[in-house]
Amino acid sequence: MLFSCGEHEDFNIRKSEEIFSDSKINDLQLSFGMALSRALKDYPELRTIIKNESLKKFNNDNDVLYQMIKENVVASGFSMHDILSQYFENESKLEQIEENLPLLTIFVPTLPDFSPETWNAETEIPQIAVVLKGKSNVSIFDSDGSETLLSPDLIPGFPVLVIKQNERVIAHNSGSYSKNRVANSALSFFKNQDFEFEFEDEIFDGINNSGSNNNKRTIPTFVLPGQSQTIILDAYNSGTAVHRDYIYYGITPTSSSGTYRNNYSEYIRGFEFVNANGLPSIANAVGDPQPNEYIVPNHPPYWTDGVFEFRVIILINARNGAGQTLLKRFNANGSDLFTIKYKRYILNIYKIESITPKLYNPNIELVPWNLEDYSTGWKFMVWEEDDEQTETYKETHTSKFVTNFTIGSGGEKKKTKWELGVGYEVTNSQEHTISIKKTSDELGEAILTYDQPIIIDQYWENYVLWTRTNEISTGLVKLSIESVQKF
Repeated sequence: MLFSCGEHEDFNIRKSEEIFSDSKINDLQLSFGMALSRALKDYPELRTIIKNESLKKFNNDNDVLYQMIKENVVASGFSMHDILSQYFENESKLEQIEENLPLLTIFVPTLPDFSPETWNAETEIPQIAVVLKGKSNVSIFDSDGSETLLSPDLIPGFPVLVIKQNERVIAHNSGSYSKNRVANSALSFFKNQDFEFEFEDEIFDGINNSGSNNNKRTIPTFVLPGQSQTIILDAYNSGTAVHRDYIYYGITPTSSSGTYRNNYSEYIRGFEFVNANGLPSIANAVGDPQPNEYIVPNHPPYWTDGVFEFRVIILINARNGAGQTLLKRFNANGSDLFTIKYKRYILNIYKIESITPKLYNPNIELVPWNLEDYSTGWKFMVWEEDDEQTETYKETHTSKFVTNFTIGSGGEKKKTKWELGVGYEVTNSQEHTISIKKTSDELGEAILTYDQPIIIDQYWENYVLWTRTNEISTGLVKLSIESVQKF
């Protein structure tokens, strides 16, 4: 046994490397990869099962969680576990792998001449690549179990499956003390006699499709008026100095006070890198998408497989002293974030000529901006997540609260038009706890204040009236935060 739990302890396995060393993880994964490479040669039925499961995209990627299929019948009444055990010296070795690596995953990548969709499982026998923790090379096993090493920056020109730890799933012990765990039942998706699994975030839920909308671009920052949220256009055209005063309190140039309206909320509507230098800042880890430097036209992929995973933490001080630390995640493909332009290099081969940032719309709800409860300034902190251990630290956020609320004749509380200064504001500092993965790529931070405009201008171009929204910048990325009517 590589690790054990106390008699009354329930364990939450997010990363196997938090429990035992990289070298032990590598040894177990290599043993599994060697056995799987030989089994794939002998059992075409096994290849078909893996292909079909990868196409389900249970976590919005072509991942196959081994624990979910190990009991599937492959051939003649034998399960995948039964078949794989034939390729170990004894069955206990496979049981050790299953017990200690609950997040063991078989990933089917998209390569120039191979993909989950085009894989002919009847005739194509993929080799097995094993992602090694702390190693610069990737181990490749052929159908005879022979091992070679491949540089991680090389793209295989042959069918290959990847053995890795799943970064989108959490595993919990299903033992008799599981009642003590803190699993999120809303994100739970699979359970067997040993483990219960849940998605780390709803954006990874490919079973109920709850996370799929985050991968779709809907409304860009530059929009036609008919495509925009009507309320922010109304606020812009009203002449009100502070757009959110108009939206949340109905304040106009002719009406200097109003009561809070709770049918609006703030959303992250636009996300865009400042320039092409943002790409090497995030595409620097195993599993990150990379643009292919050379291509043959009409012969995808232009990007290596995978998605970028972004984490946005918003620090919001509250008047009662219990500030909110909002955590929002979203995924984006490389092609969602950058436009790649190619030029002819030689014969029918094209090479990258330029990389241009591209606007992406996560469309993520934050919270309503009720000034009676929340501060006038929110801090946004952005990371691109990589698959490593999490660390926690403290962050202090200082912000202001307005005090210009009055009681109306009917007893309702009203806010007067935007004011800051002596008699209208108080300053408050609050500490927030931040959790982030150690090797994640920090993309900076920015402050959004309540009085910043949502729309900054409108202009005509090619006989079309365009609307430009305000953006806050971290130096590497720009965010457009807009008020949206919910009902």
